[in-house]
Order: sequence, then C-alpha cells, then structure tokens
Amino acid sequence: MKKSLLALAVLTAATGVAQAASSVTLYGKVEAAYQNKGHDSKSVMQDSGGESRLGFKGREDLGNGMAAFFQLEAQVAADTGALNNTDGMFNEKSLVGLSFANDTHKIYFGRSASPIDRIGFSTDHLSSGLGWKSSAGNWQNAAFYDYSSNGFSVAAGVTTKGGLAGNTTEGTKGTKAAYGLSAKYEASNWALAAGYQKDNSTVKSEWGVGGKYTFNPVTVALSYADAKLATNAKERRYHATISAALTSNDTLFANYLKDKTKLAGASIANKTHFGLGYIHALSKRTELFANVGREKDSVTSTKATNWDVGMRHSF
Repeated sequence: MKKSLLALAVLTAATGVAQAASSVTLYGKVEAAYQNKGHDSKSVMQDSGGESRLGFKGREDLGNGMAAFFQLEAQVAADTGALNNTDGMFNEKSLVGLSFANDTHKIYFGRSASPIDRIGFSTDHLSSGLGWKSSAGNWQNAAFYDYSSNGFSVAAGVTTKGGLAGNTTEGTKGTKAAYGLSAKYEASNWALAAGYQKDNSTVKSEWGVGGKYTFNPVTVALSYADAKLATNAKERRYHATISAALTSNDTLFANYLKDKTKLAGASIANKTHFGLGYIHALSKRTELFANVGREKDSVTSTKATNWDVGMRHSF
C-alpha cells in the first residue's frame, strides 16, 4: 500500500512538472520565385525578397492570467538554405518576456519590430517593392511593452542600438537611446494606426499614419511616413494598395509607392513604383503568386520592369 501511494505521489509530481513545461512551436514560411530584375538584367531562381522564415516560440502558463514566453525567428534563403542576413542567426526576432491579464499586457526584451514598424498596411512585396517607412524594421538590445484589448493595441519600445547591426554609437556615453510609440485600432472591416519614433541613427526621427478599409471583395490600404535623416535630408513616403478577392482562392492587387527625398542642397530625389500582383491559394498554407512592377529613379534617371513567379508554403 505504501509503495502504491509513493508511486502515485511520484506520478503526480511528474505530471505537475510536465504541465508546467513550456509548449514549444516550430513555425515558418518557405518562399521561392523565378525573378527578373530589370535594373540589373538578371533572371534567376532565388528566395523571394527575403520572405522565408524559420522560427520557434514557446509559452508557459504561470497561473492567474500570467505567462512566460520566448520567440526566436530567423530569415533564411530558400534557394540556398543559408541565413539570409548579416545580423546574426535570429535576426527577425530574439526575445523573452512575460504577459499579464491573459495577454492584455506584455513586457519583453531582445530584438523585435520597432513600434512604427507595427503599423504598416502593405499587403504585397512585389519584386521591386520599397518599404513604406524609412527606418530599419527591427530594434535590437531593446525593451518592449505591448497592450491589446478589444481591437485597440499599443506598442512601445526603447533601445540602445536601434535597428541597425552596425550602429555602435547608441548607448555609449554622450549619446541618446532610441524610443518609440504606436497605436492601432482594428474593427471587422477597417483599421487606423499612427506611430512616432526617435531613432537617433541613420534616421533621426520619423512618424507615420496608415489605414485600411474593406468593402467586400475589395480592400484599400493607405500609409504615409515622414522622416528626418541624419544628413538633415527629409524623406516622405506614400504607399497605396488595392486588393480584390476574385474568389475564395484568388486575389488580385495593385500598389503604388512614391519615395520623395529632399536633400540637404534643396534638390529633390524621387522614386516611384507601380505594381500588379496575383495570388492563388492551393490550400490554407500553400500559395502560388505572380507579380510585375515598374519603377523609376530620378537620381539615376533609370527605369526598370521587375517581375517574379513563385510559390510559398507556411507551416
């Protein structure tokens, strides 16, 4: 009887440990395409715009609505299998933190998207597409806070290294850390967002606004970003995307992007981009896509037509 009770106690303890262990999820996306980049006259099979990912995320329930979590995410090159970056293995995300009140509040540390990077509304990544904002997308050596409730969310962060791996000045004596704040409200068919961040690096500061509205089967997304660069130049970016769900499996979209930079010498540099794209879903996880884009650069006086055809699979 005593042996049975002892065995039961050991089994109960082991079960408790197993329940307390983190649940770890492997996830990612593999995307490859045959691309033609008109500005360098090359047609190659390669990773599609650096979109492939491999990640791990874990969570442990600590009770009373509190949990611990981590996330590691790497950008990989689908065509070669190599890491598609120079910032280290987990260049997309490398973070650990705590959540409270059933994920209403989150505090975490490491490398993740900057506050203003959280409010982009672009639904495409055409082969020649430009980013909708000026700064690097990720902050490293940073502390983050997220709030989310009933469609309203806030993202805040402060960092000593900004988003650039080569930025060695922030955090040293006599320099200032970067910081930022953004907010978004999302309803069933529309969303609005705004953000500001003081980068203190290649981009001194920037702010941006964005929104989208869906009137089935069409979704319109607009965003605007305004930045002051370290060279005292000013940059403005306008981005618009229209997408239409032709069927439950087929989506057609068009985009426009204008990048306007006022240089220190008062001259103006413009980049414009027009694009069309098509996505066909074979399943919830597998898609085929085709894109074509036309870009013009007033600085180099060049024009180029870029296109790609490929597939992606998420897991």
